[in-house]
Amino acid sequence: MKRAMDEKPHLGSYLEAGRVRGGGGDEVVLEYDSSHVVFGEMVSKEENRAYIASLLRDLSQRDVAFRVSASPGPAREGRPAGATGRTPPRESPSRRQIVSEAMAHPLVKEALDVFGGEVMEVKDMKRATP
Repeated sequence: MKRAMDEKPHLGSYLEAGRVRGGGGDEVVLEYDSSHVVFGEMVSKEENRAYIASLLRDLSQRDVAFRVSASPGPAREGRPAGATGRTPPRESPSRRQIVSEAMAHPLVKEALDVFGGEVMEVKDMKRATP
């Protein structure tokens, strides 16, 4: 995690949002709860998967399989204030697309690189009323 944060801070923050789950000695499974699924999508991009595979190979001195999975509900201990144990309703594809586009925007990536942290909310400004 530290090496990813040092070399690619935006990717490191996406990795940090997940939890490492079993899988055995030759596999790493990174799980994201329903409120962090967009981070799992970012980690699953081909260029990020290639970097992670290389990082795992360097650290373990052997090939290690890597996959991303989704948990059925909010499972992280540090849930935001006001969060309930209930699974939130599924996001519509358009909402998912808005979040994905925002996370891929160069200014968002640069802000994450400079300031660190994570994106907590994305609003569609095109639909906002004055």
